[in-house]
Amino acid sequence: MLAGTVDGTVCAFDSLGFRDREDMSTVSDIFASNRRYRNENTDKKVRTSEGHAKSVSAVAWYPHDSNCFFSGSFDGTVKLWDASRVEVAITYNSCSSSSSSSNNNGGSVEAAQRIRDVSLSLSSHLNNDLVAIATDEANVNLWDPGSNVVAMVFAKAHPAGCSKIAWSKENAFSVITCGFEGRCAVWDARRCAIPLFSMDRRRTVHGNDGSGENVRNPIGYYDENARAHADGIESVLLHPNGRSVFTKGFGSRGDARIREFDLRTGRCDATKFERFSKKSSVADANGTRSFSGPVNAAASQYWYSTTMSCSEDGVNIFVPLQDGSIIVYDARTGAILERLKCHADRVTSVQFANRECELFSSSMDGFLVRWKGKSSASKNIANTIRDDENDWSDDADDEDIGVGMYRNRNVRARA
Repeated sequence: MLAGTVDGTVCAFDSLGFRDREDMSTVSDIFASNRRYRNENTDKKVRTSEGHAKSVSAVAWYPHDSNCFFSGSFDGTVKLWDASRVEVAITYNSCSSSSSSSNNNGGSVEAAQRIRDVSLSLSSHLNNDLVAIATDEANVNLWDPGSNVVAMVFAKAHPAGCSKIAWSKENAFSVITCGFEGRCAVWDARRCAIPLFSMDRRRTVHGNDGSGENVRNPIGYYDENARAHADGIESVLLHPNGRSVFTKGFGSRGDARIREFDLRTGRCDATKFERFSKKSSVADANGTRSFSGPVNAAASQYWYSTTMSCSEDGVNIFVPLQDGSIIVYDARTGAILERLKCHADRVTSVQFANRECELFSSSMDGFLVRWKGKSSASKNIANTIRDDENDWSDDADDEDIGVGMYRNRNVRARA
């Protein structure tokens, strides 16, 4: 399991190697950048490869090769790592073209060049695997790690910056970008002039939207005024079937909710997801109040995106919240099935492990928590969650489940 921290360290944990109860308090990382380890032969401390100079915002394994992974950071760089040697193989620097920004060794970095998210193209139809990079600037770059060049650019994709990005699972050439202004657009990587269309919460898949057009047909054009949310988009999640996408709003204008959109039509699904809170997940620099004015690059620098997850069958959606809890939704009905509470600070990411039916969560409180379903024998979580009992637990006193809690004692962890 990969985890990035606010001091720029990239860590890796063995999530399967600590299932005995006596080992829960001694879980340590396999490796971590920016840290010194004692060499068993020479008894001297040896530094691993230097990581990032600022907070790590995204990490992702390279599916074709388990010895490689990517990491993005607020220092304006994306690194391709060789996991076997714990060394950086290739570095993409968004600050290289700016004379006012510094390199990866430290110093100030303009807010526009901070990396928000990375997403990998895994299609065999493309000549090279491309990495889509979301930053606080208006353009979205598609980076080719093989030649270490920017292969394509989505110009002026999001005026206030791109918060989240994802490659489509169904269409090899489609890229979904989400912005701080609330727009969620679908692009064709073969032609980058304008998006194919944008998600519109005003048009639903079922029912009459008042426009006189068939709601089952694709919108077929790009409407720059269409918005998926009234404010910025905090998180995006592709359904396992690849035909729909879930988005979550920051909530600065009361739109902190979950919506589902059809990737084939761009229309909002009629399923109404229950509201989990009226409180915004956006705070100002002092963490005291939310932004209520127009979204711009200066305001969005204090907006931090999160990562949602879902079960293998797409029935359950796990949503991290600002108050340290995790909401479990039924994607079919939009009902809240459960609220998991363990963290003392904002949850930044949740990841569902299909093989073991486990959920991993990371938080700004410095903990990485493994949640284990009590009815772990059933791989369909929807059948195991009931209204009268908590079916997920991190309680170490429960003898029926194996639960691990990972803590990085030196830095706060963010996966």
